[in-house]
Amino acid sequence: MPRGRSCLSCADMEEGRYETPPASELQRLLWVRSGPSGHLDEVRPGIYIGDMYAAKDKRTLQALNITHVLNAAHGKFNVNTGPSYYRDTNIIYHGVEAFDMSSFDMSPFFYSAAKFIKSAMSTPGGKVFVHCAMGLSRSSTLVLAYLMIHEDMTLPEAIKAVAQSRNICPNPGFLEQLRQLDQQLHCQGRVGTADPVKTQKTTAVAPEADDIEDPDDVEDVEEDPGRIGHRGVLSGACESLIKTGRNHPLRGSKRM
Repeated sequence: MPRGRSCLSCADMEEGRYETPPASELQRLLWVRSGPSGHLDEVRPGIYIGDMYAAKDKRTLQALNITHVLNAAHGKFNVNTGPSYYRDTNIIYHGVEAFDMSSFDMSPFFYSAAKFIKSAMSTPGGKVFVHCAMGLSRSSTLVLAYLMIHEDMTLPEAIKAVAQSRNICPNPGFLEQLRQLDQQLHCQGRVGTADPVKTQKTTAVAPEADDIEDPDDVEDVEEDPGRIGHRGVLSGACESLIKTGRNHPLRGSKRM
C-alpha cells in the first residue's frame, strides 16, 4: 500500500465518492465534550485512552481488568514505564517511542499499534489501555488509526466515535498523517490488513521481560494543555480550543 497516495489520484475515482475532509473540518469534531475528561476513559468497548497517571496506577488498571497496555510515549524521556513496570501483573505491554511534535512521523507505527490493539480485542475478556503523557494526541492518534484500519471507519467516523467519550486533540502533523491513511484506505478499497512499513522502532513484549529501567525512575513530566512534545510548543488546534474556553481534559479531575 503506497504511503501518501491521494484518493484523487486513484484510477477508479468516481464522482460523488467519499473524500477525506480537510483538517479544518476535522478539527471541529475533536473537542466536543463540555466536561473534563478523566485520567482514563473508555472510548470504545474494551478500549481506553488516558494519561501517564493512569498508566502508573496499576491497581486501577487491574480493577478495570486491563489486559494490554499500549504506551504511545515509550522511552526514558517520555513515560518511562515499560514491561518491567507491569511485571507483577498479567498485563501485556507494547511501547511506541513517539514524540508529540507536528514534525514527528507517527505513520510508521499505525499498523503495528493497530495490530496490538486488535490482538487485545481478539483475546477473550481482553481490554486495552492506550496512553501517552496527557491522553490527548499520541494515544488518540493510534486509536483512530486502529478504528480506520480494523473497524472500517472513515477518519470522521473514528473521531466522532472517540470524541463522544473523551476530548482528544491529535497535533496538526498527526492529523494530516491520519488524513493520508484515510485516503490510502479508500484508494485500496478499505482493505487495511497489510502493513506497508516494515521497519518500526517499537517495544512489544510480555510482562515478564525486565530489560527496562526501574519503575521508580518513571518521570512525572507535566505537559501544558495542547503541548506538542516536551519542548513546550503549542499545537495550533489545541491552543485555539483552550483559548475559546473549552475544558482542559484534566481540569477539575482528581490526581491519582
